[in-house]
Amino acid sequence: QNLLWPTEIKWFSKSSGTTSDRSKFIPVSREALEDCHYKGGKDLIALHYEQFPQSRLYQGMSLVVGGSSAIEQFRPEA
Repeated sequence: QNLLWPTEIKWFSKSSGTTSDRSKFIPVSREALEDCHYKGGKDLIALHYEQFPQSRLYQGMSLVVGGSSAIEQFRPEA
């Protein structure tokens, strides 16, 4: 079908919702992952090294904090 996006949508991201309404499911395409999520991380590292050329970011231990990667079954009534 691909009515709203030219490629297949395989994933949905669950919004945090609001205090007055429930969460919503936002379609996520492979292009969105590549062009937004992954590219954003790469841009942050590039900006960091531009500002701090002597950085040793990859020479020690790191901690990365992110959202949940748990997969939930889609339930329209949720």
